[in-house]
Amino acid sequence: MEIIQDVILTDSFLMLGTIANKYRRLSQLLDHYQKLFVPLVDVTMYDHADGEQIHVSDVLVNVEEIIFAHEFVDSGGDIFQKNMSVDGDKTEIRAFYNGRINLELRGFVRKRAYEVNKFNNEFFVMERPQIKGLPGEVPTSSRIVQELPYIIIHKKRISYVFDSQAILQS
Repeated sequence: MEIIQDVILTDSFLMLGTIANKYRRLSQLLDHYQKLFVPLVDVTMYDHADGEQIHVSDVLVNVEEIIFAHEFVDSGGDIFQKNMSVDGDKTEIRAFYNGRINLELRGFVRKRAYEVNKFNNEFFVMERPQIKGLPGEVPTSSRIVQELPYIIIHKKRISYVFDSQAILQS
């Protein structure tokens, strides 16, 4: 039985596997990654074009190609889960990726998390995501993606954001 620790979505594939040599939370790893490629091991790749499942022992994924990612974590007593539960400074947005796949991501984020900040983070966390537009109806992958409690979104891959709170505060 394969153990999935990480999920990565790119233009071409939904990848389920484990990031090798991960020494910190995925959001921190992606924001501070010093190499061009992230190594994944024990990977099942779902091709968006035809839904084909490809099993590989390892693959290198260009960080710039990542649309969003997710890390399955044990949330019991986790400081990460505690931080996610504070809704006071969160706002609901709709974000659109308009590349090879027309993807809508709707959920809750820290206010203006998608903007440039003092830490120069390239990724931000969206909680309770609703994901529309995933191509290829692969039952296993679709179910996994639709049940994610959060996703880590690559800011540079987002084309449009609808955030009525930001417009009201401008």
